[in-house]
Amino acid sequence: MRSRQPFLKTTDTPYSIPSLLVDKDDTFFTLVACFSSFAFLFLVPFIIDPAFSTIFADFDPEPRVCVTKDTSYRFGNSNCTWSSCREGCTSDIFECTHIIVNYKLDPENKVLGRNFSSVEEIDKVEWDEVDARLYPNVKGCGYPPSINCTTFKANFTPLGVSYPCYYSKEQPLLVLTELDIDGTKRDLVYAIIFPWGLFLISILYILFTYAGMTRPDSEDDQPQEISSAKASKEASNYSLRSIGKTLNQGMSKLRGDPDDKGVTGGGGGGTINSGGKTKAGGNEEEGGGVWGSFKRPPASPSSPLGNDLLLAPASLPDVHSTRRATLPPLERTPPLPRPASVS
Repeated sequence: MRSRQPFLKTTDTPYSIPSLLVDKDDTFFTLVACFSSFAFLFLVPFIIDPAFSTIFADFDPEPRVCVTKDTSYRFGNSNCTWSSCREGCTSDIFECTHIIVNYKLDPENKVLGRNFSSVEEIDKVEWDEVDARLYPNVKGCGYPPSINCTTFKANFTPLGVSYPCYYSKEQPLLVLTELDIDGTKRDLVYAIIFPWGLFLISILYILFTYAGMTRPDSEDDQPQEISSAKASKEASNYSLRSIGKTLNQGMSKLRGDPDDKGVTGGGGGGTINSGGKTKAGGNEEEGGGVWGSFKRPPASPSSPLGNDLLLAPASLPDVHSTRRATLPPLERTPPLPRPASVS
């Protein structure tokens, strides 16, 4: 198995989120989450709210026969509290159409397909409910091409026309021209599952991704800690070896031992010994000079530390006091005799 190269970083460095938090995958899932939430908000007034209203109204799936009894066109916001069909349901209406119908159960189809010529003729029939409101759907909203209000008005506004319809058990005055409970439930499930499913998947992916970025990896961090400690130890050992080598070279120069190049200690200059003579090139002449007092102790083969000990006590030189040459005492010279005077 190929070993991974360790990173030389200390374990005290805290884990931080990378500067680039969002890569291509994160950007894609972030956009999916945003668009799915907007799609859900868009579907609420068009599909979700009408579907719930249709289900809760509890329409009878068995059709009845409806006959248009009255049609009126009204203008003004106060006169248009409701409309049989209007283009869109997101704004106020100032022009509306009211279609009033009577309906009844007609298992023998005696009324279906019959055209009534007047309101009096319509009133002669026994109806299950009168003066009900006709809508294309539960909200009365027309969205082409599925529902076109112009076509709807042309088909159901003529007086005395008959057609099948569906009434609500919860609101008997609410009548629809078309009813598809299974399709309504299917549309409701799609409008909720798809946007919410994409939104939750995207959010979970982003959360798990960021959690993995901020959580330390135990498999990768352990070798980093070991290599960091090893690197620190090696750096310390190197510093100690450098200092010890420098001190040993300095002591060798003081003792006059030759270095790796064969040059004896003391440098190239000369030293004056006690007899007033000099030594050249670091070679001391006999006579017991100052540098002659430093003597290198013999290596002890029985020492368990050997030569690896940097500053062993036995390796320190014995420093003796400098022997100074004593001068003989000065002798007093007797005065010269005066010359004899010549008479």
